[in-house]
Amino acid sequence: MRARYLFATFKNRLSPQESVNLTLAVRDLVQPAGRGTVGICPSAAALAWTGACKGGLALAAQTCGWTASYIYSLTGELCVKDIAAFSIRHCIVGHSERRQHLGETEAVIQLRLSALLSADIVPILCLGETLAQRQDHSTVDVLGATSFRKPSHV
Repeated sequence: MRARYLFATFKNRLSPQESVNLTLAVRDLVQPAGRGTVGICPSAAALAWTGACKGGLALAAQTCGWTASYIYSLTGELCVKDIAAFSIRHCIVGHSERRQHLGETEAVIQLRLSALLSADIVPILCLGETLAQRQDHSTVDVLGATSFRKPSHV
């Protein structure tokens, strides 16, 4: 049987204190069982706060830079080494809104995936569609059009 994962992303809609309050509520209501992993994805600003009170919940970063080390100065990006320093085991990449509004390409997402895998952080790859694509009933076409492949070095 495959392991199952359920992660809730807080996006950037909550303050760090609101993130803590939601984390405490989820932690007290949800009890991960068996082979499943239940986790939260707070904003980067709230990672330390929520990490301190998450209990049995897994903690995931919402995105990361595309290098595993501090080689490049990527202002505002969360370096993979920083994610690892928080003992975070999961990170989301490929958000549809980052593709749509920030022009994030599959090539950049592939770099992020490779950086995460090289640091032994489990990537959570989003292959979602835009609202217009969902309303147009083209979700299956969007998901089938991905060109992601497992990196050869993994």
